[in-house]
Amino acid sequence: VGHSVGEFAAAVAAGVLDANDGIEIVLERGRLMEELVDQGAMIAVRAPENVVGTFLADHTGLELAATNASDRLVYSGPPSEVKSFEDALRIAQIECRRLPVDRAFHSTAITPVIEPFRKFLESRRFCEPAIPMLLNVSGDWAGDNEISAEYWVEQALSPVRFDRCVDRLIRQGPVIGLEVGPRPVL
Repeated sequence: VGHSVGEFAAAVAAGVLDANDGIEIVLERGRLMEELVDQGAMIAVRAPENVVGTFLADHTGLELAATNASDRLVYSGPPSEVKSFEDALRIAQIECRRLPVDRAFHSTAITPVIEPFRKFLESRRFCEPAIPMLLNVSGDWAGDNEISAEYWVEQALSPVRFDRCVDRLIRQGPVIGLEVGPRPVL
């Protein structure tokens, strides 16, 4: 299992992509994200969705970008809305922090680059996983022919359901987790 762009690394490890394609896809995705004119923001919130939901009605344009645990959420949106949301959460004494990004990842804000991303993905070869792989979009195991260009387009636009992936692993039995990245964040 990988988280967000880390899911491409998981796909390489599972045999879905060869390493060169995995690297090229991540590079192209990053290049396309840099082309976005309307920059966005993201905020991590430490509260359950039903609590956070009471604040969302006053903050249009915010979208759930990730559920890392039942009370570890990330929202994406326009910088002004994220700032207003952050202010409201702090007044309510709900723990939150802005993420050091300038794009609203895993939201409809990236729609302008989706077609070029799709075209690029369609030139790549996706194989069935050689080892089981959990998917960020659903939190379920990848099925036959499920990982395709269309899956990665949906993955870019959809919330990362990392909590579902972790729950699925835990229900299977003893798990050893290893977080690989520039710093521990999950």
